Parts: sequence; C-alpha cells; structure tokens
Amino acid sequence: MANLVTQIKQGLETSIETVFPTFKKLDYQWQVEKNSLERVDNSYAVLPLAASTGSTRIIGHYTIDQTFQVVLGASYESDGDSDEELRNELDILYTNMDDILKDVYAQKLGLQNIVLLIDLGGYEDPEVNIENKNVYLRMNLNIRYRRSVK
Repeated sequence: MANLVTQIKQGLETSIETVFPTFKKLDYQWQVEKNSLERVDNSYAVLPLAASTGSTRIIGHYTIDQTFQVVLGASYESDGDSDEELRNELDILYTNMDDILKDVYAQKLGLQNIVLLIDLGGYEDPEVNIENKNVYLRMNLNIRYRRSVK
C-alpha cells in the first residue's frame, strides 16, 4: 500500500508545483510550527492521513478511502493596528487552495488507473501564529483508490 500512497502524495505535490512553481516544501511537514520563518511564505506540505477499506465490488481489486491533507503556509506583515494583512493573506490562501483543487480534479493526479474518486473533505480552521506572523491553511481531500488483490 505504501507505494500507492507515495504515488498519490507525489501526484498532489506535482499539482501544487504545477500551479505554483515557486512554492517550496516545508522542512517540517508534520510539525509546521518548527519551520523557520523565512521558509513559511509560499510553502506547502502533503500529508497522508487516515485510511479505511472502501467498496469491495470491483473484481480482482479492493478500494481504499484515504484522506490526504494539503497544507499551505504564508507569512504576513502587521502594523499592529489591525489584522488586515492577515485577512488578505488568508484570502490568498483560500484562492490558492481552490486553484490547486481545480488542477487535482482536472488531472486526477495523473493516476487515472488508480484514483477512482477525489472529494473535498473540507478546510480546517486556519492556524495563525501572531508572534511569528505566519498562517497555515489545511485542506482535506478524500481519495478513493484501488489495489489489486494479486
């Protein structure tokens, strides 16, 4: 199973890098708060999360339903008088996520023979670090893919 998970993760990373070629992978993808401040702006991570057995109706195959999380990071400036810059950066992050989602749906991660279904599982609440002036947005994608029983 790890090989297919890796392929799907790489497909998501390719979508992000295609849509936003200047974005860089976060050094710490599971513990985003550990990333250095200069590495947060225009950054991303793709995390494979929980999985369960899906439908078993396909002869010679079984399916897995797994959540993959896309994390985008950004930095913002603040003059201390308002959170306008943070709000602006969040608007950009939501727009960027939508652009990534469009590419993922259109390209099916380049894995049309493996990926059966991609469904938006939703966005999590933004993670804001006021002290370091950075923000992360997480999008969950539920992906159904198939495996051969052989």
